[in-house]
Formats: sequence, C-alpha cells, structure tokens
Amino acid sequence: MSEKDNVAWSLLECIEKHGDCLKIKCNVFNKEFIVSRKGYENAICPTNFVFSRLIIELHYAIGEMIAVDNEPISFVEKAGFERLMSKTSPHYKVPCRKYFTETILPDMYSRVKEVVKTMLSTAKWMSLTSDVWTCKETRYSFISLTAHWIGDNFERKSAALSIKVFPGRHTGEAVSEKLTELLSFWDIDKIKVHLLMRDNGGNMKKGCRLCDIASESCTIHTLQLVIKGAIKSDKGVGILLKKCRKIATHIHKSSPSSSALAQIQVDLNIPIKK
Repeated sequence: MSEKDNVAWSLLECIEKHGDCLKIKCNVFNKEFIVSRKGYENAICPTNFVFSRLIIELHYAIGEMIAVDNEPISFVEKAGFERLMSKTSPHYKVPCRKYFTETILPDMYSRVKEVVKTMLSTAKWMSLTSDVWTCKETRYSFISLTAHWIGDNFERKSAALSIKVFPGRHTGEAVSEKLTELLSFWDIDKIKVHLLMRDNGGNMKKGCRLCDIASESCTIHTLQLVIKGAIKSDKGVGILLKKCRKIATHIHKSSPSSSALAQIQVDLNIPIKK
C-alpha cells in the first residue's frame, strides 16, 4: 500500500536508512524509532507497527519508575496514576501489576544484572561492604552486598549488588555461606577483593575469616559504639537524655504544646521545627 493511499503514513516520517533498518520519526509523539525495514514496509498499518514499540517503551519506563523511586508495584493500579496516563497517553492502557511483577521487572533486572556483571569483570580490584540487619516492621532479616571499584578513567564506581533475606541464626558459618553464595552469583573472584568493610559484630568477623576475605570494621560504626559507651558510662548524660526524650514525646503527642512551641519559635524569629 503506497503512502498516498493510507493517511496513517502521514503520521510517520522516514528520516534515515541503514541497510535493513530504518529510523522513523513519529510526528504524533515526536519520537524516533529504529525499526526493521522489511517489517515496516510490509505493515498493513504502519502506525500500529511503530506504536507497538512505543507501548513497550512505556511499559519499561513505568517499570523503571517503580524500581528507581522504590514504588509499590500496586502503584500502577492507583486511580490517580491511571488518570494521569489517560491524559498524557490516551491510547495507552496501563498493564496490571502482575504483568510488571512477572514480565517487565524480571526482564529489567536480568538486563541490568548482565551490565553490572560486565562492569565487575573489567575491574582489576574491588572492595565490598556488607551488613546484616532485621527489619522492625516485618521481622525479616537481610544481608546486603555492595561493590566499589575504580574505573578506567580513575572515577569511583559502586553497585548495590544484593539484598537477600537471611533466615535462621546469623552465625559466622551462616554469614560465610551467604557471602560465598553472593560472590558466586556475581562471578566475583575472591582474589580481586581487596577487603570487605563490615560492622564490629563477631559473626561478621568470623564469616569473613571463614570465607577467606580480608575485612575491616567500619570507622563510623566504631565511633557510634564509642559514643554509646560514653553515654552509658556517664549517669548524668543518661538522665539528661531521658528528660529530653520525655519533653519531645510530650510535645509530639500534645497539640496545644506543639502549637505553643511553634509560637515561641515565631516570637524568637527562628525556623519553626516540629
């Protein structure tokens, strides 16, 4: 079908030709696409052929938003988001959360994982950071692993590799097993690891030792322990902090007291802090 016989062709413009591929500009959305020359020229409706690519791009853009902003996957089914999309892209139907959970996000993770693996493979040396903690809300325990290295142009690089559920007792043996598992998953050779930064927990020290990885305690964590120890050793400081906490709790729970505090700050011409 020629361009003159189909008004749909007027919505698209071929701006470059590269062998079997074409660069097409969509005049509706002002976007450019690289498409198969054969598929495009043989398409009964060229707009559907190109718009299908735009729809896929929107799927992945929403998936990226969920990942980058740490949004709940149910966000795609929120009324406000659906209204926004109906205004910005009236012809686009947002998929259900299951589609993002089972298709888009796993595919994005696989692609990013391969890119990160390639970056890690080119690093001559790297250092790691790891921590184990328990979420107060869910009571689940987790172990994390982050890699840090210097790029070819001497720029600092880092990648948050894993945050895995860590069930059971967090013994040194269990920590060692988890670290070994994570290093294997990311194809990291222990020979390339300069050291692993950890907290002062005995289980983390033992885990690194059993895993045959050099490790050092975090300076900030050590300072926190020193400060906490100093506070506990001075009864006067402890009493003062206890009184401050009682005052803060009272103001947060009492609307009149909170309003009075705000007025005092206004009278003193200082920034209002709740």
